[in-house]
This record gives sequence, structure tokens and C-alpha cells, in this order.
Amino acid sequence: ASSSTNRSASPLNFRAAAAVPGRERQHRPFTDLGPGETQTVEYRFPAGRELIGRRVRLSLNETNDGPRTHVLELVIP
Repeated sequence: ASSSTNRSASPLNFRAAAAVPGRERQHRPFTDLGPGETQTVEYRFPAGRELIGRRVRLSLNETNDGPRTHVLELVIP
């Protein structure tokens, strides 16, 4: 799961993605995220136990009027 909180003064829209080596990239929308609001999306990869200890890359690409991109890499516990 991935959560995002809008800390700006206007609504935001993002296209979220999760990338894991050897698996198809998954995309999820964060839509109409109002100021101060938090949304959570889930990603489900087949045979998830095989991914323990592997790196996953989460990214958010803003679809509003700005080109902001946020990237987080982490190891699956």
C-alpha cells in the first residue's frame, strides 16, 4: 500500500506506480486529493512472498499543472 497526503493549498491529482524487478509495473490514480487529505492505494503482486528482501520503487507523477515527481525506493520487509 502507498499513502499520499496533500500538504498544498489546492487539490492535486497524481498517477502512482509501483515497480518491482521481474514483475509488471502497476499504476494507480490519486484523484482530487484535497488540501490536508490522505489517500491510500494498494498494489498486489503475484507470489508476493518471493519479493521479501527485494527493492520496490514507488513513484507519484503529478497530473495537474506541475511536473512534480516523487520517488521512493525501499526494501520489501
